[in-house]
Amino acid sequence: MAEKKMSLSRKNHLKSLLLQIGKELLEEEAREAKEEKIRYMKENCPDLSLPQCTPDIQVCTPKPMT
Repeated sequence: MAEKKMSLSRKNHLKSLLLQIGKELLEEEAREAKEEKIRYMKENCPDLSLPQCTPDIQVCTPKPMT
């Protein structure tokens, strides 16, 4: 039985579709990785708390050695 040859335009169209699907999958994977990172940071890292006034900041910073 002879195989049917696919036209060049059909072949290019199918390649384009496969690339588009692959791109969407990669974008979704990147989005999920970013969300997972944010979720991990919320669960495992304490919130950053900075002193609100100058004296508190000066207490936290080391004095220069001269």
